[in-house]
Amino acid sequence: MTLMMGTGIAHNQRPQSTGPGALPGTSLNGVDVSVANAHSLHYDFSISSNRQPRCKVQGQLDGNDFLSYDCDNNVISVNHLREKVNATDFWEEQIGTLKDVGDLLKQELPDIKPEQNTDSVPLTLQVRMMCQREARGRPSGSWEFAFNGQKLLIFDAENTEYTVVHSGGERMKNKWKPNQDVTKAFKTISEGDCSKWLNVLRQEAAERTAETRGS
Repeated sequence: MTLMMGTGIAHNQRPQSTGPGALPGTSLNGVDVSVANAHSLHYDFSISSNRQPRCKVQGQLDGNDFLSYDCDNNVISVNHLREKVNATDFWEEQIGTLKDVGDLLKQELPDIKPEQNTDSVPLTLQVRMMCQREARGRPSGSWEFAFNGQKLLIFDAENTEYTVVHSGGERMKNKWKPNQDVTKAFKTISEGDCSKWLNVLRQEAAERTAETRGS
């Protein structure tokens, strides 16, 4: 796969998920994203390990669902934000990048799933990509990786550091740390693309709130 920096991963590839596919917790580097004066955006990817892996994505802005996306069937479900955002290139870019990420994760799945796992045992890769911006702080980003709810690995985009939080994450780290293309993609998407999307969505949400109060 050829990785493209700046707007996503593979340029020639493109990703409805609900609670079960989401990783538990809403922390980023130990910081509660619900604190006042902070805004956060995260996407929960759920990749099933069937013979033909399936991908679903759930997006949340400041803890509120705004997007569900079935990467394989290109089925999109969104809340009221789409009416305003859809008129911009933002929407197409966001969906394209999410699908690219889903395609990458499906491609990587055979090499990172637990060695003792057999195809007869259902296995779901759960990935949370998050970016956050405090009121006067610089944006930060991270990725969390889990299998069947067990968190295994965290990638800190600011420090470009992989942290194993369970022994099962060693295989992921050993696969990705030497791969500069994958590592750079994780960093670029969470700190660049995600941060840009957060700014757009927060602006649209603020404008809609102002309109509601004024009506």
